[in-house]
Amino acid sequence: MKELFSKKFWDGVKGTFDEALQDAPQSAGEDDLLASTYTQIAMNIAHFKHLLQVKERELLAEVARLEAEARGAGEAEVRDPIDDATSAQGTSESLEEGSLVSETLIQVQDALKRIEDGTYGKCNTCGKQIPVARLEAVPWAAYCVEDQEKLDRASHAQTGGSTL
Repeated sequence: MKELFSKKFWDGVKGTFDEALQDAPQSAGEDDLLASTYTQIAMNIAHFKHLLQVKERELLAEVARLEAEARGAGEAEVRDPIDDATSAQGTSESLEEGSLVSETLIQVQDALKRIEDGTYGKCNTCGKQIPVARLEAVPWAAYCVEDQEKLDRASHAQTGGSTL
């Protein structure tokens, strides 16, 4: 039977848990708290893994649809300059949308790899935990909000956007 999660994953869960408990008050029921917290973290990770797998399937289907649409756009029976222009526009739009879908697919697949590596839920830049609410909204998020905003501002400035 294939393991649902690797040893590396569980080591990451333990590391996350240990970080969360560093400042926790000591009590007589520490073992119960430890077991309960490990279970909660594993359940959350399983939840996010499921969300990511569902999104991955959606995106793969969307990529296939867009590729078929782009191929079919150039197959008009009657060919005149207007048909060619319309066909080129449709192909361009399909390819542009496909590019965005492909980028998201890569981010989703990277998040699934982070789950296996045991680093899911930690910001790739600062290492802090990404809030659960952010992961619920964007399960493939690789950065905390603060670092994502910094990256977005830097990206915007590099593409000729305003630096204000």
